[in-house]
Amino acid sequence: DGANTTVYIDIGDDTWHALEVTASGWRTIQSAEVPVRFIRSSGMLPLPTPQPGSIDDLAAAITVPRFNEDGTPNRAFQGMVAWLLQATRVDGPFPILALNGQHGAAKSSRTRQLCSLLDPHTATLRVLSRDDRDLLIAARHSWLQAKDNVSGLTGWQSDAFCRLATGGAISTRTLYTDGEETILNAKRPVTMNGIVSFVERLDLVDRTILATLPHIPEDARLPESELDADYEARRPKALGALLDVISSGLARSGTRHLQRLPRMADFAEWIVACCPALGWDPEDFLDWYANTRVDLERETLDSAPIVAPLLALISEAGGNLELI
Repeated sequence: DGANTTVYIDIGDDTWHALEVTASGWRTIQSAEVPVRFIRSSGMLPLPTPQPGSIDDLAAAITVPRFNEDGTPNRAFQGMVAWLLQATRVDGPFPILALNGQHGAAKSSRTRQLCSLLDPHTATLRVLSRDDRDLLIAARHSWLQAKDNVSGLTGWQSDAFCRLATGGAISTRTLYTDGEETILNAKRPVTMNGIVSFVERLDLVDRTILATLPHIPEDARLPESELDADYEARRPKALGALLDVISSGLARSGTRHLQRLPRMADFAEWIVACCPALGWDPEDFLDWYANTRVDLERETLDSAPIVAPLLALISEAGGNLELI
């Protein structure tokens, strides 16, 4: 709802049943009990019936481990889950999840799995839109926006995704009229994947979570049919685990005020409220969230054509300069 005290999720079946998540738990409710109106597009697919699950079930479903081999938190898992949790907030703002990784890191598969936990669709993965209008039309027909195999963003695309993350609108002439105006407005969770770093403009960096996926060796790969079957078997418990975290976050939401507020402050406060149910340390998450933006800024500056010759010139002059 608008006050973010209860989360309603359309199951997407023919009966119009829904999931109701409150601070005391979650349940499936009949269509007559749903106090909100859902909008469905032609490509929507139904969610599975959720089952009680654990955070390990969630990690297994998206095939990303919770911890690294040395026992430290897996930041890719944290970024993906944090993005997914914020996607359940009806009014955002929504950080953009950038999934990077070399060829063979299963970026597309993991993007599809991640989105299908909340918003399964016949066309989950899409290419970049041609203009603002196409981007917002797509956003009107699907809650989660997933852009596949992105190699770079133009200036207008970067600006458009900034507006989509924090809210914005465009006006265009209504078709078959001379003077009528149509307003397209949307705020949506966005994820993009690609081999190279495609987040370059600093305003987009401020709205982005970076998750780097490791290369999967050939002896560890599985046929897509096996991966899909395993995912479908795990999805009910993964969804149940996610609902448990949302419920826990709702119970703690508003009870703690952050001493430091990052750019996406509402997002940070919500994830901090969810941290105990995830087994995360709130301060550790906030430190990582701040550092990932610094890393993105450094990558942005390093990729600028003028930076390398400028640093070389400073070095020749006997100086020293750190970009970040």
